Amino acid sequence: MEVDITMLGGCSIRLDGAEVDPAEWRRKQAAAIVKVLALTPRRTLHRELLIDQLWPELTLEDAAPRLHKAAHYARRALGGPGSLVLANESVALLPQDQVRVDALEFERTAEAARAAEDAALAALVQRSGSF
Repeated sequence: MEVDITMLGGCSIRLDGAEVDPAEWRRKQAAAIVKVLALTPRRTLHRELLIDQLWPELTLEDAAPRLHKAAHYARRALGGPGSLVLANESVALLPQDQVRVDALEFERTAEAARAAEDAALAALVQRSGSF
């Protein structure tokens, strides 16, 4: 499945070209899990680190059920059990899919422009906030 996650200028997700209905994200924590994992290398994070980011004021025992509930709603929005996988102390977002995240592409382009000392590209990136 092709997945496009837009985070710049608002958040939306497209699965094989079809946008996930924004009403599916009524649960803020479900959306938060997806956003955090989308920006994480390999879209995988140890569950305790994810819990610390989402519920820093709670103990692991109190936050774990919230993680499972939020994961349930995220899976429902994303279309199934393979979309958000909790296994071996890790949480993975769309581990079997090709995922494009606009914020990460923007960051890579900006870094490449700086590294290449390409003033024109760097100015374009800075001015537009996109490609």
